Amino acid sequence: MTNRIDCVPVDLALINDQIVAGLTCDSLTLFSTECSTILENHRADSVEKVYADEKSVFMVGTKPILYTIDVETSRADSKRVFAQSTKISFSDFLRQDRQLLVCSHSNQSNSSENVVSLYDINGDSIVKKFKAVGDVSAANFQSDRYKLMTAGTDGIWRHFDLRGSSKNPECESFTLGGRINHQGHVGNISYCVATMNNVNTLWTFSSEGRLRKCWEYTNKEWFLGLLHGGNSDDTFAIHGSFKNAQTIITSTTNLPTHKTSFFHKYGTRDETGHFCFDELENRIFATGCKSGIVIQSAEFKVADYARHTARRKQALRMQKKRNAEDIVHKEQEKIRQRWERSVKLNEGINVFDSNVNEGSFEFGDTLGAGSFGTVYKAVSKKSSKEFAIKVMANRCSVFTEKFVTERELLIQRELSHKNIVSMYAAFQSKIAVFFVFEKMTESLEDVLKRKKPVLLTVAEVAWLSECVAAGLSYIHKREVLHRDLKPANILYDANGCAKISDFGIATDERDGTFCGSPGYIAPEVIGRQKQTSALDCFSLGIILHRCSTGRTPFELPDGHVSDEIVSKCKYVPPVSMNSSVRAVTTNLIKKSPNDRWTAVEVLYSQLVTDHQHQRQYALQKTVRDNDL
Repeated sequence: MTNRIDCVPVDLALINDQIVAGLTCDSLTLFSTECSTILENHRADSVEKVYADEKSVFMVGTKPILYTIDVETSRADSKRVFAQSTKISFSDFLRQDRQLLVCSHSNQSNSSENVVSLYDINGDSIVKKFKAVGDVSAANFQSDRYKLMTAGTDGIWRHFDLRGSSKNPECESFTLGGRINHQGHVGNISYCVATMNNVNTLWTFSSEGRLRKCWEYTNKEWFLGLLHGGNSDDTFAIHGSFKNAQTIITSTTNLPTHKTSFFHKYGTRDETGHFCFDELENRIFATGCKSGIVIQSAEFKVADYARHTARRKQALRMQKKRNAEDIVHKEQEKIRQRWERSVKLNEGINVFDSNVNEGSFEFGDTLGAGSFGTVYKAVSKKSSKEFAIKVMANRCSVFTEKFVTERELLIQRELSHKNIVSMYAAFQSKIAVFFVFEKMTESLEDVLKRKKPVLLTVAEVAWLSECVAAGLSYIHKREVLHRDLKPANILYDANGCAKISDFGIATDERDGTFCGSPGYIAPEVIGRQKQTSALDCFSLGIILHRCSTGRTPFELPDGHVSDEIVSKCKYVPPVSMNSSVRAVTTNLIKKSPNDRWTAVEVLYSQLVTDHQHQRQYALQKTVRDNDL
């Protein structure tokens, strides 16, 4: 059951399965929950809250008057239940006992002292009255009429026990911090929301006396209240995000991971969040927002919550798997189309060398392995010079590997720079393709692992920045993107010069396929947006951060990297990081590609230029010392 009523409510109350009361700024309207038609309408000036049971509708505003409407006869009545000078601040209603709780203060007195009163509607009398402690921001019932709670702007949550004849009831208080701006109860569970530094914290308090911190959420999300599930152990939260029009039902135990562990979702028409709700005996519940009142069947009321959740999780896993397979299919189709275009452009051109073959080299130990090939140490039989030979399977039927092989070969032949690993030749056999590269000593990944836990010095980071930025500047001028820059693809030669290697998934800016290694991928790649040279600069920033701290910036404690965290890209470098290095990483690790430094800007950064001057000074000093 899902039904929508065209009414923007200030508050609402479910009378029974067939009738809901919607309160607007100047009237109270009774609607049919089944067909959304108006049953009757009453004028309601200066009213802020509406409550109901099966017999009557009660309205409370700032004035000390209780407005009542009899559901059967539609007869409206009003009664002054407090002194003329009283101004009501907050109220609550206990349906089963027909008890009204009111927090008020006097208009005539200069004092801002609040008084909490308990009014019995059946007996038409105030049965309890006491002075509230502190500055009250909300007042509500707890599990029964003898237990109340108040929330303070000072962040103190106070619970009162009214049993006994004392004018000052027993009080238990909890200091939560910030400002408590929302509270309520469901069954034997009380809850409140405390806000501090733009972070909202949901707290719960059980009848056993346990205070629990359930969930922290930002101002980008909204929380409405808690509901009971099919048994006494299940408690659910009504919440959502301001960026989409959905109402989410999540078990309170799963709130921190609700994006993957939610129980149910309801579509709405409003992204501004819901601001009132009511529930009726585990059957239906109603929520109010700017798009109207939405009546929902209580689908989260199930006898076996664990079984239902298991089915939900399985459905989510299958949907995620289907989405991943669809993405892979689209990527493969892109590669196939580009490979076919490449074949037509290079038709009749032999991209491989004919003067070398497997017999020209003596193969040695394995230097490394990747997703598209294995690298071996090799010695030329003719010159006795050492090389590194990358061997890739020559499977022409597989479009991905065929395209990657030819693309790397074509790109590498066009590149010649001191900070790019040189390729000397390429040849193929019936079963493999061979790339002959200059022999390097080790990768940056090897250096970081060997030195761990010791980090690179500022001088080493500056030299690395200069070398890699120079290589990136060179390929970017030729409209080539590396797209998989990481420590394993930055190699050092015997002289300590850092060079960029592995152009297997490099491309020009027209290709938008998903690529890269987790932890080093730019936000626009995750979001399947246009790829530019800025994605390589983002990866460089991540590399420099890891060299300076030992970890990538968005890495979780368990070592994994969340795409969601990278997409938000809220980068905050540690205070301990060198200021010159921090200036570079801060300007490279930015969410928007347009805001990032280019490789050329890195070359002109203070980090690089200062250490260039230091090297030049050291070299000049060495020359002078040798001349003396």
